[in-house]
Amino acid sequence: MKKTLLIGVTVVAVLVCTFAVWKLYSPKVTPTPSGNTNPTTLVDEKTALATLQADLQNVTPHFIANTEGNGHATLTLEEQKIQDDLVAIYAARYAAQNPSSPARSWLVQAQNGTWLNAIGKRYILLTEADVKKARDQIFDTQTGVATPIPDGLRFYFAPDRDIVLYLDLQAIHTYSLDQSTATLVPGSQLSGTETYHSGYAEGIGVDMDPRYTKTKNSITISVFDSSKMVPNPDVQGAQMYAKVGTKTLSF
Repeated sequence: MKKTLLIGVTVVAVLVCTFAVWKLYSPKVTPTPSGNTNPTTLVDEKTALATLQADLQNVTPHFIANTEGNGHATLTLEEQKIQDDLVAIYAARYAAQNPSSPARSWLVQAQNGTWLNAIGKRYILLTEADVKKARDQIFDTQTGVATPIPDGLRFYFAPDRDIVLYLDLQAIHTYSLDQSTATLVPGSQLSGTETYHSGYAEGIGVDMDPRYTKTKNSITISVFDSSKMVPNPDVQGAQMYAKVGTKTLSF
């Protein structure tokens, strides 16, 4: 079971990295919020943010059914408008940070590296990705500030539940619709040398190897002591952290 989980996590990590690299250099044409498909056209961030605010006026907050968190979801016309607005904002930011680079490169990166996960009246949950990593952010549409959610593993439950579960090394959080922050799952915070990471992770982009089972309402997860190494029973010759307990948490 543990060995299967490890292989699964490693394969997913490799696929995510491969997907990000392919997407970043894909020759797709990037639409702007106005529907212009000219890939050399950029709007400034202030204009793009104002367009996003206007497009959110009549939107009903909802999660997008995207169980992989990788932009594979089929968007409605309304959702696509919000997605295009975000692309324009991030393209403007990339271009401002790299004024000597061609505008088209930042439009392509913004389209392929900005994924819409949930739409609120004020706050949007999105994923920003490059060739190195993908990370969820809470985007404040009034200020334009994007707040990263702690790194780790994430699980999208839409359409079954309007919630995302995030596993960090020492904490577990959830994100719900139109919230300004992620919420700590009660009882999930660890301290000292305790960690949800098993101490064994092998593969591209694998930073965390938890041992868990979950449902759409709860998670049962092992707790390890990072100060104590023991033989890994699933991998000959390898070591891992010593298991010190198990938590079952509802969210």
